[in-house]
Amino acid sequence: MSSLNIKSPLFEGIEDDDLDAMLSCLNAKAASFPRGDNIVCAGDEISNIGVVLFGEVNVSKDDAFGRRQIIANLKAGDTFSEVFVCAGINESPVTVTAATNADILFIDYAFSIKRCTKSCIFHTKLIENMLSLLAQKNIALSAKIDYLSTKSLRSRIAAYLLDESKKQTSDLFYIPFNRNGLADYLGADRSAISRELSRMRDDGLIEYWKNSFKIIDRKALQKV
Repeated sequence: MSSLNIKSPLFEGIEDDDLDAMLSCLNAKAASFPRGDNIVCAGDEISNIGVVLFGEVNVSKDDAFGRRQIIANLKAGDTFSEVFVCAGINESPVTVTAATNADILFIDYAFSIKRCTKSCIFHTKLIENMLSLLAQKNIALSAKIDYLSTKSLRSRIAAYLLDESKKQTSDLFYIPFNRNGLADYLGADRSAISRELSRMRDDGLIEYWKNSFKIIDRKALQKV
């Protein structure tokens, strides 16, 4: 398998030639999924780490009432399932769905943490990168807990939009969710999200068109 189109923090610091050899050791396999297809379903047996090569995927979980909660939106280079397989969880507690047409690389977790028979020196770097990714996932989860713990829907939306603006270093930015997806991510009703966004626009805090947003009054938004 060629590493030409594989760019991910999981493989940071590993040269392409070395990565080609390592992917063979990791029993890596690639697969394509059309938009809307489930890549992993909750309850599926898992033993692989997934790397998004192309497109976007959503990680979601149904609550006790059957309502979908989007946990994360992942883009090219991002990984999934590593938290669970590292913890020894054999069944996926979440569903991973192709939000767009997506290409996914699957690598065998058991191969990734053990020094292979070929004594590849790159496994140590891979494990270091994986630990870094796990730490970043914990930070992202903490940020989402902050969103959900706010008292009002407006403050929840404001916190999310401010974070997205910071990530994209611009007052004009794009979010990866439509209104249904944003509602699922923030744990709210779609109609309530739409109403509050309209009110925030009327109050001069933001402007938006579909998935594109612009912060108009940052100071006021930070005080929400």
